[in-house]
Amino acid sequence: MPGRTNFRILMAILALPLVFVGWLVWSFVAWLQNPTLSEKQKVSCAEALDYAGGGLPEGATDGHCDVEVRPDTTCTVTFRMPRADVQKWLTSSFPGGSTDVPACEGRHDLCWYLDRTAIGTAEPGSAYVVEVGVVYEDGNTALVHLTAYDL
Repeated sequence: MPGRTNFRILMAILALPLVFVGWLVWSFVAWLQNPTLSEKQKVSCAEALDYAGGGLPEGATDGHCDVEVRPDTTCTVTFRMPRADVQKWLTSSFPGGSTDVPACEGRHDLCWYLDRTAIGTAEPGSAYVVEVGVVYEDGNTALVHLTAYDL
């Protein structure tokens, strides 16, 4: 029965690509349904700033914090704080950072950039890079935008 054997071999050969295509479709649907891979998740600002390597400054209000995990992790943090405390908070929370951030000029009144990989203080499980933009809203309040991510 050589005809039946050839038919079985042909069916086996055709089944392999079909199984592979089915696996690809299943993987894609599973990826779309996993919110940690496709959406930002709201987190506590204390948790987000802990990932960034700093802490929420005293007197902070109106905090809004998100985390997005894809191949890398990115936290975005926005809050208001007393304007007089901004510089002290930045230097104590993110030592080794710099205000020399040309891409930030014009959008913020003060910018802070810290790359822990460049200064050798990066640790797994925490942010390697912290970018902070500060807008002085009035004589007493500053709006802080912070982004922290690993590479």
